[in-house]
Amino acid sequence: ITRHPLGRQDLRIKRRDKVLEIGPGHDPMFRSDVIADKFPHDDTHRCGKVLIYPHQQFIEADGEQLPFEKDAFDYVICNQVLEHADNPARFIEEMVRVAGEVKKAFVAPDDVVRIRPENGDGHGAGEHG
Repeated sequence: ITRHPLGRQDLRIKRRDKVLEIGPGHDPMFRSDVIADKFPHDDTHRCGKVLIYPHQQFIEADGEQLPFEKDAFDYVICNQVLEHADNPARFIEEMVRVAGEVKKAFVAPDDVVRIRPENGDGHGAGEHG
């Protein structure tokens, strides 16, 4: 059954679920267990420095090559990040690979119409319509 949450706070993540959040930057969900970010020292595409809560583990990683075992997480969150990927299809394949057998994920692009490759600053860039 597919459910359409209203946003990140409406995900109904179970208490014991292990949660990976990719690229949350300055606004991670408190519920996330592991935070992965490709550019932790580059705030060009976010509104501040990367925030990590004390209970969260931080991993510097590319969403297209996640350093986790298959089915390592119960839930994967990717909010307003996919449009920055050089290869969005590969990024999604990696999310599916590391998500548990139920394959729960929340992906919300930032009002992207088309996705184009890297724009010269080391980040992919969405073309906004």
